[in-house]
Parts: sequence; structure tokens; C-alpha cells
Amino acid sequence: MSQNLKKRVISFRSLAEKLQKQIDTKRSPAISTQNLTARRARIAAGMAEDADRLEEIQSVLLGMAKAIEVQTLPESLTGISNKKQVELLLNSVKYKQDFSFLCKYEADRKRLKSAKLEDQKTFEQAKKDIVVYIEGPSEEVLRKKALKEQERKLIGVKIPGFFPTPQPIIDKMFKFIDIQPGMSVLEPSAGKGDIVDYLKKKYPEIECTIIEQNCTLIQLLKTKGYAPIQMDFLEYEDRQYDYIIQNPPFEKLQDIDHVRHAYELLKPGGRLVSIMSEAPFFRQDEKAVKFRQWIEEIGYIDLKLKDAFKGAMSFRQTGVQSRIIVLDQVSKEELGTDEIKEEKENKMELTVDKKQLLSLLSQAQIGVKRGTYPGAGMIHLTAEKGSLTGRTTDLDVFFEGKIPAHVIVPGEKVLALKELKKGVSCIKSSRIHLAEDSTTEQSILKVDNTQILLPYAMSPEDYPVLPEKIKNDFSLKVPIEYLAEMLRKVVHSAAKKNEKYIFTTIKLQFEQISPDETILRMVATDGHRLSMIEKKIKGSFFPEMKDENILLPAEALAKLSRFFLNTKPKKKGRMRRGLFAPSALCTLKKSSQFLMFQKKDTSVVIRLVEGDFPSFDLISSAIPKEDVTSFNIARKALLTILVDMIHIQEHIILHVNETNLELSTLHDQMKTEIPIQFIEGKHPIKFTVNAKYLVDALKCMDSTQVQLRMKDISSPHPCQITGEQDPGFFELVMPFLQNPIQ
Repeated sequence: MSQNLKKRVISFRSLAEKLQKQIDTKRSPAISTQNLTARRARIAAGMAEDADRLEEIQSVLLGMAKAIEVQTLPESLTGISNKKQVELLLNSVKYKQDFSFLCKYEADRKRLKSAKLEDQKTFEQAKKDIVVYIEGPSEEVLRKKALKEQERKLIGVKIPGFFPTPQPIIDKMFKFIDIQPGMSVLEPSAGKGDIVDYLKKKYPEIECTIIEQNCTLIQLLKTKGYAPIQMDFLEYEDRQYDYIIQNPPFEKLQDIDHVRHAYELLKPGGRLVSIMSEAPFFRQDEKAVKFRQWIEEIGYIDLKLKDAFKGAMSFRQTGVQSRIIVLDQVSKEELGTDEIKEEKENKMELTVDKKQLLSLLSQAQIGVKRGTYPGAGMIHLTAEKGSLTGRTTDLDVFFEGKIPAHVIVPGEKVLALKELKKGVSCIKSSRIHLAEDSTTEQSILKVDNTQILLPYAMSPEDYPVLPEKIKNDFSLKVPIEYLAEMLRKVVHSAAKKNEKYIFTTIKLQFEQISPDETILRMVATDGHRLSMIEKKIKGSFFPEMKDENILLPAEALAKLSRFFLNTKPKKKGRMRRGLFAPSALCTLKKSSQFLMFQKKDTSVVIRLVEGDFPSFDLISSAIPKEDVTSFNIARKALLTILVDMIHIQEHIILHVNETNLELSTLHDQMKTEIPIQFIEGKHPIKFTVNAKYLVDALKCMDSTQVQLRMKDISSPHPCQITGEQDPGFFELVMPFLQNPIQ
């Protein structure tokens, strides 16, 4: 590399480094420390947009520096030497300015000339080449930007009772809080989630039930990744909690109602930490007087706050004085009921092989998901007759597995799955002793002199009931490798979220073609693409089930594939083993509400979804049959190019000629060609499509060459993708700007 090029690399990196200071200043402006108003929020938002623009320039400078070092810098960009030229090109891309427009301005014309961009052709090529070096924001960054915009729109909006808790007050509230693993937590009237945000940072493993009534605030909480319950907290009576942390509305003494109701939802020994206004502590009306008498009887702790909702830390300000109040429910020891005595007598004790127990706990994760449902993150253990049975559920997926164990005292316990697995992993011995500490009533792992206490989770009686054993009203044995392949090739087409919930499911269909042979068919669609695969299985079923919709939630089947059926290689050639060996047979059993996947002592039961999935005849009619253009193309080559194009734009145009396939983005920022083997049909034709859908289809396929069948863009028919090494499988992808599959 010449001396001039070395200087340019150093210059570009120096410019990028200097830009970082400007970016940091705009990300944290001085105005953000002042009392929040709508005008100041708009100014801060404008400065954040300026920071985004500077980050694009910084990204291009660093990308060009690296390209010069590896000698891959495009010819059109070799004349660029400073930040102003980069900024000029990026603005021309953003605002769609052409060469003649910029030449009207003397300063811009000189910058183009010094960059050796002296005509329309070289200028357009430079625009195409420079956008390659822009690193788009990550999904997390986009989520945070959307969150900030939602919060900005709340400024100045009057929502009854909405006064978000300032950070200094939350700090003081949590001085009264000591949450242990396995405890349940509730935040009613969650607002924009300030308290639960602090809770998740301090106790990341703790699940918290969130309740909020306002639709706008519900949407903001969902953007943050929470799953709030939308209802009036005073009507909520679903379960009890170890901790309730709240900042209720103050108007018309509503805080009294919220505190009384929250206290009723505490478990024995539970604690309520709440903010209240000063009104209940000095007003002389009947409601306030009775409240003061009540808290005097049960005992309380309070901490007065001065101007808690004033200052720059307050999202919405008010001069109402307030205090923190702490109330504790009566503990179990104070109750002394027969129920407690019976609970103490259930002292399950056993020994079990460490590897087998860890395997059971790993498999049990299929029945666990983040949430606030009863039993979230818990495993129900039952010791009896020489075995230990573990059960988990997320209410849609039910897991049950059994391993041999030496049972000393039969019994059952519900423990936090993650804490139990962590404790077992810490023990070096090959044999695990699980018992109960007689003094604390906590379960305990014991090996020689090592003891690990496991916190109390919940009573076995409170754990969700698993479905009854499924009778053999339908049963079929399917090779594991078939199930694994079928799920791998269709699950991506199911919608993650959709107003039409039916698109979040996968359909199973059975067709008997001979007395001892059945076709198993699996279909998924999100309305914009559809995947279908079928396999011939030895065995028969009841013919009346041919047209029955067997719909399963795609999320549950994805977990099944990930935890149990994984036969794909891991890194460095190692195999990531699922629960079942690929050559093993899995028994499918169906009842009216559930479908069971069973192998020996292990079973996974998935709740069926009710609804009408698009019929097979409708799916068949969507496949292009007449006047179709078809060609073969190398799968990996096409996949590589599509992945690169997605970084620039998801929607692309396919131009099919007799010898090659030309791919370009909608605004021609990127264009490339791949040779094809033309089979039949018209040419040239054009087809617009979402590249991400093609990428998902090609990634799951095994064929070296894939066949694409399509019609011109003027037709509403989808593009069909098949491959010789993917028998029984095809994917349909709708053209862009056309109506989705209904």
C-alpha cells in the first residue's frame, strides 16, 4: 500500500474518532437534565436524529479505511478524501438528489470534482457503492428508539393517575425489599414500567406479574418486552404473591383501595411496599380514619418523602406530598394451621444419578417459558416406587420425564428449575442426595460435607394440573428424523405474531394411501409465504380424520424441535443431540384437545388450537401451473447474494433471462447476476419479492440446485421453490405489493 493510501486510512480513522465525541454529546445533551417538557423532549429527539446521521458517516469512514487496507475499495470512491464528501453522497442518497441538482451549488460542485465525480454515471455508481459501508442499527437499537419515541409522546398527555415513579424513590422502596429465588412478585398499575425495569435489573431471574389498564401504556410495556395484564387491578384476584410493589393513583383516596386490595393478595409472610399520598394520614373522613386504624392494628413501616414528584428526575410533576408504606402479612409460623403441619410432614428424600438428573432437568425446559402464569419456571418432582418423575408446563406445552432413583421417603415438591439445575451442576459427586431441611423447610442437596439450600417455590397442590393420559383414539409411530426434518422446513413460515392467530399455528394432516401406509403432511403460513412437506409413514389411522384440522402452536413445535429432535451438526462437527436418537420411533397420540409425542418414559403434550386453517385444495390452487417460467439455480450462491442484499433492502426484483437471473434492490443500490439453467416458459420476466422469505426457505433446504417457478409481476401467483434433495417439500412466496394468502 502506497504512502498516500496509508495517510488516507489514518485520516479516515481519525475523523471517525473525532465524530464519536459529537455523537456522545448529542446522545446525552445538557437539556436532558432539565425538567421534562414536550418542547425539550422534541429538541432531544432532534439531537438523537443528528447522532444517527453522524454514526452513518462514521460507519462509512471506518468501512472505507478497512477497504483501502484490504484493497477492495470501489473505483468510484477512490477520490473521496474528507468527511464533507461522504456527507454529501449520503445526503444525495437519502434525499434522492441527482448530479445536476448538486452542481447548481458551487461548494457542492467543487466537492464532487475533488472526489473525481464529474458526471452523472460516476456519481450514481459512487452512491451505490458508498451505502454498502453503512451499518444498519440492530434490532435492539431500533427497539430502544421506538421506546423513546413512545415515551416522548406521553409527555404532556394527561392520563388519570399516571405519575411515573422517579428513580430516587424506587431506590428507597427497594431498601425494604429482599427477593429470594422462587418468590412471586406483582406490580399493579405499572404505568410505563419504571418499577419493573428496576426490579429486572436487580433481580433478573425473578418473574413479575404486571397489571395496567391504559391501552397506550400497555403498548409501551409490550415494546419493553413485558407481557402485561390489561385490567383494573381492583378486579384482579387470580393468585397471591410474596411481594407487591406499587405506585397507585392518589385521586379521591384511590391509594387506600389499592393498598387494601394488594394486602389481600399477599401470601402469608408476604410484603407490600407502596407509595401513598399524605391525604390518608391526615384527612378526617370515615375512609381515611378507618384506614389509619387498620394499619395500626396490623403494624406498618413508613418513610415520608419530600417533593418526591418534582425536579428533573420526574417524568410528570406534581406537588402532592407522599410517603412509602410497608405492610407485612401474617407469616406461616404465626398461623399454626393443620395445613402447615401436613406440609411439614411431606419430607421427600431420595438419591439419584447426577447425569440422569441433569438430563431430566435440561429436557424439562421445554415446558418452561418467561411469563407470570402459575408455576412459571418451576418443576414438579414426584418420588415414588424407585423413580423420580419431573413435570413442567407453560400451559400450552406439558412435559413429563422419569428416571430411576433410590427413594428413601416418597413425596412431591415444586422447586425453581433453574436454581435446582444450578445447584446440581455445582456438586462434583456422581450421586445426588435430595432431601428437606427440617429447620427451614427448604429442600437441600447434600453430598458428603456439601449442602446447597433450594428456596421454597410453591405448594404441589397449587401447581397446574397436567392433562390426563391420552387414550389411543389415534396413534401413529413416526421416525424422529422425519419429524425433525419436517419441523425444520416449515416452522419458519408460521407467523410470530398475527391478528389472525391461525397463522401462528402449524397444521398436521394425515392421508391413508394403503392399509399399512399413511402420508403425514405439515403446513405453515404467515399469509405472505407458505411451507409444506409430506412424508410416507408405515402405519394406519382412522380414515375419518382425513379432513380434520390438527393445529398446533408453532412456538411450541419450535421448542419441541430445539430440545428433543435436534439432529443438525453443531460447531466443529459435533452433534447437538436431542432427547431422541434420529433413528428412533416416536409415538404420536391424539385426543380431542392434545397431541402427545411419546418415547418410553418421556412425553411432550401440546395443546391443540381451534380454528380453520386454509384447506389443501386452496393451497394447491395457489401453485402456478400454466404459462410458468421455471429454472434451476445454485442454492448456496443465491443464498449468499440474498443475505448481502437484505442488509441494504429486504424487497428486491428478480429479472429472469434465458441465461441468468439478475437481482436488484428496488432503487438499484445493489445489482448482481447469477447463471441459471433455464427450463421452460417466457423470458424475460420480472418478479418482486421479500428477500428474507427466500433466505428462510433456502436455509432450511438441503438441495445443491433448487428450482424456482414463477409468473411475471403482473400475475398474483406466488413463486414456488423446490429441490431434488428435498423430496415432498415446497415453499410458496407471494410477490411483493400483492395481496397476501387469505
